[in-house]
Amino acid sequence: MQAPPLTAQATYTGASPAAGKPPVALGSSNTNLNSGATLNDSRLVFLTVNINDNHRLAQIKANGVHDDNFFHTLKHEYIAKRGYMRSLFSIWRYSGCDFVKFEKIEEREHVPRGEGMPEITNSEYEYNPKPADPMPPVSRHEFKRRFYGCYKGGKKHQHYFRGCRRQCRKKADALERIPKRDREVVEEGDEREIFWGLLAVEEIQALRVIIYNVLLLVGPIVFWILWLKMGHPGDLQNASVPIMIALSSLAVLSSFWVLLRNR
Repeated sequence: MQAPPLTAQATYTGASPAAGKPPVALGSSNTNLNSGATLNDSRLVFLTVNINDNHRLAQIKANGVHDDNFFHTLKHEYIAKRGYMRSLFSIWRYSGCDFVKFEKIEEREHVPRGEGMPEITNSEYEYNPKPADPMPPVSRHEFKRRFYGCYKGGKKHQHYFRGCRRQCRKKADALERIPKRDREVVEEGDEREIFWGLLAVEEIQALRVIIYNVLLLVGPIVFWILWLKMGHPGDLQNASVPIMIALSSLAVLSSFWVLLRNR
């Protein structure tokens, strides 16, 4: 007697999907990156992160999940593409996403071609309503609120300075407004390709600028105090030299942050 053939089992994650929506399978997509990169019953949201004019692409599975799952994954993908240390220490902080048309110009090189949504006749993309109304379908403010939102299972818990009573949100009315394509972007090769997705945008956080400025002034201020107390009473001119140098450096550094927009 012959043993029955072995069948591959996909691993599923998250809560049980809503009726009529297939669950998300991890590691079970039939993807051929050298051909059409078609996925079985999968929908993908494309997120690009701009690092010094190098747009890094993340392709996020978005079928069978609700808003909390999706935006939590979007946050992790953004940090992974931007880099943990840059996300942690840069004065440029995530402030939302724009809906943008992109073009792949060569291998792993993508450039924005202007804001917009796929045409309503484009059967590769799924979003609702068609045409999108209002524009943008999801505002930058909503992206920002969800990015910095709390996703701890809906249980009551404590943050640093306050308690949190936020409950899990099982709806997908924000996700359904975002264009989702039925196949991947083939990043290998040099063939051109047009696709629509999300472009992460950043803004300068004033609090971080203030903190860094204060830290840069701590040393000169300590020197000023010690100089006056340790044998140089009344010598304010020499004591203030490090402070003046630090203030000049801060002015130059702030100009580079703003003018060069190095994120």
